[in-house]
Amino acid sequence: MGADRVLGAVVRGEARCWPLRVLDWHEVCLDTLGGAPLAATWSPLTGSAAVYGRAAGGDTLRLGVSGLLLNSNTLLFDRAASPSLWCQLTGEAVSGPRRGERLPRVPAVVTTWEHWRRDHPGTTVPAPAPTFKRRYQSRPYQTYRSGGRPRFPAAPLTGGGGPLDPLLIVETPAGRRVLDAARLVREAGPDGVWSGQPDGVALRFRVAPQAPGEQPAVWSELVSGGGFAVYYADRFAWHAFHPEDRLP
Repeated sequence: MGADRVLGAVVRGEARCWPLRVLDWHEVCLDTLGGAPLAATWSPLTGSAAVYGRAAGGDTLRLGVSGLLLNSNTLLFDRAASPSLWCQLTGEAVSGPRRGERLPRVPAVVTTWEHWRRDHPGTTVPAPAPTFKRRYQSRPYQTYRSGGRPRFPAAPLTGGGGPLDPLLIVETPAGRRVLDAARLVREAGPDGVWSGQPDGVALRFRVAPQAPGEQPAVWSELVSGGGFAVYYADRFAWHAFHPEDRLP
Protein backbone atom coordinates (compact mmCIF):
# COMPACT_ATOMS: atom_id res chain seq x y z
CA MET A 1 0.00 0.00 0.00
CA GLY A 2 1.08 3.57 -0.61
CA ALA A 3 1.57 4.45 3.07
CA ASP A 4 3.78 1.42 3.78
CA ARG A 5 7.30 2.41 4.79
CA VAL A 6 10.23 1.30 2.70
CA LEU A 7 14.00 1.49 2.97
CA GLY A 8 15.28 2.92 -0.30
CA ALA A 9 18.70 3.44 -1.89
CA VAL A 10 20.18 4.50 -5.23
CA VAL A 11 23.53 3.10 -6.37
CA ARG A 12 25.08 4.15 -9.69
CA GLY A 13 21.72 5.36 -10.94
CA GLU A 14 19.86 2.16 -10.01
CA ALA A 15 17.05 2.53 -7.45
CA ARG A 16 15.64 -0.17 -5.19
CA CYS A 17 13.54 -0.31 -2.04
CA TRP A 18 12.87 -2.94 0.58
CA PRO A 19 9.48 -2.83 2.38
CA LEU A 20 9.88 -2.69 6.15
CA ARG A 21 6.88 -4.98 6.59
CA VAL A 22 9.01 -7.60 4.78
CA LEU A 23 12.19 -6.78 6.69
CA ASP A 24 10.21 -7.13 9.93
CA TRP A 25 10.39 -10.88 9.28
CA HIS A 26 13.90 -11.19 7.80
CA GLU A 27 15.84 -8.16 9.19
CA VAL A 28 18.49 -8.46 6.46
CA CYS A 29 18.24 -8.78 2.68
CA LEU A 30 21.38 -9.65 0.72
CA ASP A 31 21.26 -7.84 -2.60
CA THR A 32 23.29 -6.37 -5.44
CA LEU A 33 22.53 -2.86 -6.66
CA GLY A 34 24.37 -0.99 -9.38
CA GLY A 35 26.81 -3.91 -9.49
CA ALA A 36 27.69 -3.49 -5.80
CA PRO A 37 26.96 -6.23 -3.22
CA LEU A 38 25.03 -4.80 -0.30
CA ALA A 39 22.78 -5.68 2.62
CA ALA A 40 19.53 -3.89 3.42
CA THR A 41 19.11 -4.21 7.19
CA TRP A 42 16.41 -3.41 9.72
CA SER A 43 16.34 -3.99 13.47
CA PRO A 44 12.67 -3.79 14.60
CA LEU A 45 13.63 -3.79 18.29
CA THR A 46 15.69 -0.59 17.91
CA GLY A 47 13.97 1.08 14.96
CA SER A 48 17.24 1.28 13.04
CA ALA A 49 17.39 0.96 9.26
CA ALA A 50 20.63 0.93 7.26
CA VAL A 51 22.09 -0.29 3.99
CA TYR A 52 25.69 -1.50 4.03
CA GLY A 53 28.19 -2.59 1.43
CA ARG A 54 29.19 -6.23 1.88
CA ALA A 55 32.79 -5.98 0.72
CA ALA A 56 35.20 -6.36 3.65
CA GLY A 57 38.92 -7.07 3.44
CA GLY A 58 38.71 -8.58 -0.03
CA ASP A 59 35.74 -10.79 0.91
CA THR A 60 32.06 -10.44 0.08
CA LEU A 61 30.12 -11.06 3.28
CA ARG A 62 26.93 -13.11 3.38
CA LEU A 63 25.32 -11.53 6.41
CA GLY A 64 22.61 -13.30 8.35
CA VAL A 65 20.76 -12.78 11.65
CA SER A 66 22.68 -14.40 14.50
CA GLY A 67 19.79 -14.41 16.97
CA LEU A 68 21.97 -12.44 19.40
CA LEU A 69 21.44 -8.85 20.53
CA LEU A 70 23.63 -6.02 21.78
CA ASN A 71 21.69 -3.27 23.56
CA SER A 72 18.61 -4.86 21.94
CA ASN A 73 20.10 -4.28 18.48
CA THR A 74 20.39 -7.12 15.98
CA LEU A 75 23.81 -8.75 15.65
CA LEU A 76 24.63 -10.07 12.19
CA PHE A 77 27.12 -12.80 11.30
CA ASP A 78 28.91 -13.79 8.12
CA ARG A 79 27.53 -17.05 6.72
CA ALA A 80 30.48 -17.42 4.33
CA ALA A 81 33.61 -17.44 6.45
CA SER A 82 34.31 -15.14 9.37
CA PRO A 83 32.60 -15.85 12.71
CA SER A 84 32.62 -12.12 13.51
CA LEU A 85 29.45 -10.45 14.81
CA TRP A 86 28.39 -7.14 13.28
CA CYS A 87 26.20 -4.54 15.00
CA GLN A 88 23.31 -3.61 12.72
CA LEU A 89 23.00 -0.05 14.00
CA THR A 90 26.65 0.94 13.67
CA GLY A 91 27.92 -1.50 11.03
CA GLU A 92 30.87 -2.35 13.28
CA ALA A 93 32.20 -5.82 14.03
CA VAL A 94 31.98 -6.17 17.82
CA SER A 95 33.60 -9.60 18.15
CA GLY A 96 35.62 -12.12 16.18
CA PRO A 97 38.62 -11.70 13.89
CA ARG A 98 37.14 -8.63 12.18
CA ARG A 99 36.44 -6.82 15.45
CA GLY A 100 36.75 -3.05 15.01
CA GLU A 101 36.15 -3.11 11.25
CA ARG A 102 33.18 -1.18 9.87
CA LEU A 103 30.99 -1.93 6.90
CA PRO A 104 30.69 0.94 4.40
CA ARG A 105 27.32 2.60 4.79
CA VAL A 106 25.28 3.20 1.63
CA PRO A 107 23.14 6.39 1.70
CA ALA A 108 19.52 5.32 2.22
CA VAL A 109 16.19 6.72 3.35
CA VAL A 110 13.07 5.49 5.12
CA THR A 111 10.12 6.84 3.19
CA THR A 112 6.72 5.61 2.00
CA TRP A 113 6.14 3.39 -1.01
CA GLU A 114 3.97 6.12 -2.56
CA HIS A 115 6.70 8.76 -2.36
CA TRP A 116 9.54 6.43 -3.31
CA ARG A 117 7.71 5.19 -6.41
CA ARG A 118 6.84 8.75 -7.43
CA ASP A 119 10.44 9.97 -7.03
CA HIS A 120 11.97 6.82 -8.54
CA PRO A 121 9.51 5.47 -11.14
CA GLY A 122 12.08 2.95 -12.37
CA THR A 123 12.64 1.44 -8.94
CA THR A 124 12.77 -2.27 -8.39
CA VAL A 125 11.60 -4.25 -5.34
CA PRO A 126 12.89 -7.70 -4.35
CA ALA A 127 10.40 -10.50 -4.90
CA PRO A 128 8.87 -11.64 -1.59
CA ALA A 129 9.55 -15.10 -0.25
CA PRO A 130 6.52 -17.17 -1.36
CA THR A 131 6.23 -18.99 1.97
CA PHE A 132 6.03 -15.68 3.87
CA LYS A 133 3.35 -13.90 1.80
CA ARG A 134 0.65 -14.32 4.44
CA ARG A 135 2.98 -13.25 7.25
CA TYR A 136 3.89 -10.05 5.43
CA GLN A 137 0.31 -8.85 5.94
CA SER A 138 0.72 -8.78 9.72
CA ARG A 139 2.68 -6.35 11.90
CA PRO A 140 4.58 -8.49 14.43
CA TYR A 141 6.06 -5.55 16.35
CA GLN A 142 2.97 -3.39 16.87
CA THR A 143 2.49 -4.66 20.42
CA TYR A 144 6.17 -4.10 21.19
CA ARG A 145 6.10 -0.50 19.98
CA SER A 146 2.83 0.33 21.68
CA GLY A 147 4.34 -0.93 24.96
CA GLY A 148 6.71 2.03 24.93
CA ARG A 149 9.81 0.31 26.32
CA PRO A 150 12.48 -2.22 25.30
CA ARG A 151 11.94 -5.85 26.24
CA PHE A 152 15.60 -6.85 26.26
CA PRO A 153 18.61 -5.50 28.17
CA ALA A 154 20.18 -2.25 27.03
CA ALA A 155 22.31 0.50 28.51
CA PRO A 156 20.15 2.70 30.79
CA LEU A 157 18.62 5.77 29.18
CA THR A 158 19.14 9.07 30.97
CA GLY A 159 17.11 12.24 30.55
CA GLY A 160 13.56 12.71 29.35
CA GLY A 161 11.68 11.23 26.43
CA GLY A 162 10.35 7.77 25.77
CA PRO A 163 12.81 4.93 25.08
CA LEU A 164 11.12 4.03 21.78
CA ASP A 165 10.81 7.62 20.53
CA PRO A 166 12.08 7.61 16.94
CA LEU A 167 15.13 9.75 16.25
CA LEU A 168 16.66 11.09 13.06
CA ILE A 169 20.41 11.52 13.30
CA VAL A 170 22.03 13.90 10.83
CA GLU A 171 25.78 13.92 10.36
CA THR A 172 27.16 16.97 8.59
CA PRO A 173 30.65 18.45 8.14
CA ALA A 174 29.79 20.66 11.14
CA GLY A 175 29.09 17.69 13.39
CA ARG A 176 26.25 15.36 14.35
CA ARG A 177 22.79 16.48 15.39
CA VAL A 178 20.05 14.27 16.83
CA LEU A 179 16.48 15.27 15.92
CA ASP A 180 13.11 14.09 17.20
CA ALA A 181 11.45 12.50 14.15
CA ALA A 182 7.91 12.87 15.53
CA ARG A 183 8.55 16.56 16.21
CA LEU A 184 9.64 17.08 12.61
CA VAL A 185 6.32 15.62 11.51
CA ARG A 186 4.40 17.97 13.81
CA GLU A 187 6.35 21.02 12.66
CA ALA A 188 6.20 20.25 8.93
CA GLY A 189 4.20 22.55 6.70
CA PRO A 190 1.02 21.59 4.85
CA ASP A 191 3.20 20.40 1.96
CA GLY A 192 4.78 17.77 4.21
CA VAL A 193 8.15 19.50 4.25
CA TRP A 194 10.25 20.41 7.29
CA SER A 195 13.16 22.78 6.97
CA GLY A 196 15.51 24.21 9.57
CA GLN A 197 19.08 25.15 10.33
CA PRO A 198 20.35 23.15 13.32
CA ASP A 199 23.93 24.19 14.09
CA GLY A 200 23.76 26.57 11.15
CA VAL A 201 23.38 23.77 8.59
CA ALA A 202 20.37 24.11 6.29
CA LEU A 203 18.35 20.88 6.24
CA ARG A 204 15.17 19.94 4.41
CA PHE A 205 13.15 16.78 4.94
CA ARG A 206 9.88 15.37 3.73
CA VAL A 207 7.70 13.68 6.33
CA ALA A 208 4.77 11.29 6.54
CA PRO A 209 2.87 10.64 9.79
CA GLN A 210 3.21 7.25 11.38
CA ALA A 211 0.58 4.56 11.15
CA PRO A 212 -0.58 3.04 14.47
CA GLY A 213 2.28 1.11 16.03
CA GLU A 214 4.89 2.42 13.60
CA GLN A 215 7.47 5.19 13.41
CA PRO A 216 6.97 8.20 11.16
CA ALA A 217 8.75 8.31 7.82
CA VAL A 218 11.21 11.21 7.55
CA TRP A 219 13.59 11.45 4.65
CA SER A 220 15.79 13.66 2.57
CA GLU A 221 15.02 13.71 -1.12
CA LEU A 222 18.77 13.33 -1.70
CA VAL A 223 19.64 9.69 -1.14
CA SER A 224 23.25 10.24 -2.11
CA GLY A 225 25.59 13.18 -1.75
CA GLY A 226 24.31 16.38 -0.19
CA GLY A 227 27.22 16.59 2.23
CA PHE A 228 25.43 14.80 5.08
CA ALA A 229 24.39 11.35 6.23
CA VAL A 230 21.12 10.35 7.91
CA TYR A 231 20.63 7.58 10.47
CA TYR A 232 17.50 6.16 12.08
CA ALA A 233 17.18 4.71 15.58
CA ASP A 234 15.03 4.66 18.71
CA ARG A 235 16.10 6.98 21.52
CA PHE A 236 17.31 4.27 23.89
CA ALA A 237 19.32 2.51 21.18
CA TRP A 238 21.13 5.57 19.87
CA HIS A 239 22.01 6.59 23.43
CA ALA A 240 23.32 3.10 24.19
CA PHE A 241 25.82 3.27 21.34
CA HIS A 242 26.45 7.04 21.37
CA PRO A 243 26.10 8.23 24.99
CA GLU A 244 28.12 11.34 24.14
CA ASP A 245 25.38 12.72 21.86
CA ARG A 246 22.87 15.22 23.17
CA LEU A 247 19.34 13.92 22.71
CA PRO A 248 16.31 16.15 21.96
